[in-house]
Amino acid sequence: MTTVDNFQRKLIKNLCWVTLILISLHTVNGFLGRPFLQITQLVNLGWEGNLSTWYSSFLFIIAAFFSYQCAEASGRDFNLKHFWKIAAFVFLFMSCDETAQLHEKFGFFINNHLIHSKTFAFSPWPIFLGPFIIIFFIFFIWQIRIHFKSSKKAIFFLIAGIFIFLLSAVIFELTINFLVPGKQSWIWKIENLFEESGEMFAVIIIINGLIEHLKFLQQINRFKTKETFHG
Repeated sequence: MTTVDNFQRKLIKNLCWVTLILISLHTVNGFLGRPFLQITQLVNLGWEGNLSTWYSSFLFIIAAFFSYQCAEASGRDFNLKHFWKIAAFVFLFMSCDETAQLHEKFGFFINNHLIHSKTFAFSPWPIFLGPFIIIFFIFFIWQIRIHFKSSKKAIFFLIAGIFIFLLSAVIFELTINFLVPGKQSWIWKIENLFEESGEMFAVIIIINGLIEHLKFLQQINRFKTKETFHG
């Protein structure tokens, strides 16, 4: 196992452990009946501005970092270099959005001033922004399949991560509009747990795919350097 492989294994393992700890804190606090408001505000996965929010933002920063590293390792392939820089910018924006709640605010603004939908009043943003997010990730996957034909492990992790993220962030978020917290509280809690934990694990899987592709690019660059040296 190389140094990079060891770093990758430790990073993904530690990120998974932190995610499991956050899920455990949320679950235990729920079983205890949320006895202290301050603790609930800190550990509840469905609330904003707490540990899970900042951790999710941190995960997107890591994804942005490795996307930029892929851009730097893309050599003279300007199309691929620009693609990774755009991906890094998108992940960085998603990190800021996670803490600033821009997509929620945009959804409420559009619904309150233009659409006035009662069905999606609780969480309207997936209706307005969901299609654009899905289109972006479909384009992302399409580019992956074109450029990563020789990096099969990276393709698997990236596509799997994107699929889980879309399922958690868009589909689960959309279905919450059809649940009534008082009458279906246990379904609400389970849905919320799957949604938030799914998003975090999805980004971790994406990070793993980015590192796999970065290793692949670095291996190609080393091979080209050897060819140039011997030539």
